[in-house]
Amino acid sequence: AVSVVDPDNPGLIAYRYQLTGSQPAIWLGYEQALLINERRTSLPALNVFDHQDAWASLSVERNRILFPAADIGTLQTNPLFRFSTPVVRFVDSISPHITQDSFSLDGLPVPKASLDDYLEVFFAALGAGSNGTTVQIGMEGRYSYDVAGPGVVARTVLPAALLLPVATSLNSPPDFTGAFSQAIDRWRLAERVTTSGNARVDLTLRAFSADDPAQLALGAVASDNQPPLLSIETLWVSATKVPPEQGGL
Repeated sequence: AVSVVDPDNPGLIAYRYQLTGSQPAIWLGYEQALLINERRTSLPALNVFDHQDAWASLSVERNRILFPAADIGTLQTNPLFRFSTPVVRFVDSISPHITQDSFSLDGLPVPKASLDDYLEVFFAALGAGSNGTTVQIGMEGRYSYDVAGPGVVARTVLPAALLLPVATSLNSPPDFTGAFSQAIDRWRLAERVTTSGNARVDLTLRAFSADDPAQLALGAVASDNQPPLLSIETLWVSATKVPPEQGGL
């Protein structure tokens, strides 16, 4: 796709489509485009924490380009002959929701470390490239192990800790990782849980949009229904890699 910028309004961009590898360029014609039912817009490498939502809108303009494509950018149609429909958009913004069923922390380069150390490395990678936008993060902590061979019966899963969503910036590892990790370590020590049966510390992580502090300072009402941006159902690390004693208890 090649952008076509209107000299009168550079904020409005249209696109024309070139056949990949064609020399000279072969452009997608209108009649051909009508035969393609699917329209897809992608934003590669978009940081969903920094850009948490977007509006999708559509308008149809006639007579915008009444000259050969080669003259686009140098010629323009007289505004008196250009007609446009009103802009139509969804009633609410669109928010991305990235989902991951399972993610292992075992492969992170954190030798002889505590659960908190693993979480700090994980969140540092998760927030890499972020400009400091605030999000809300909630987590659940569980302990699981096999009582029989893998796949024979379902794993035993025990609840260990719960973190209600808290607002945090991802520029640096969140402040809550230490207290949350120690709550799980303290539970493991108190319950004297086994490390056999492929025992693991299982976490569920959910990141939500957060209210803009600048807007709140201007009197905006805080929302209690923020959409999720990221969900990892099982973020896990082997229990033998994070003995609770290494958590500073």
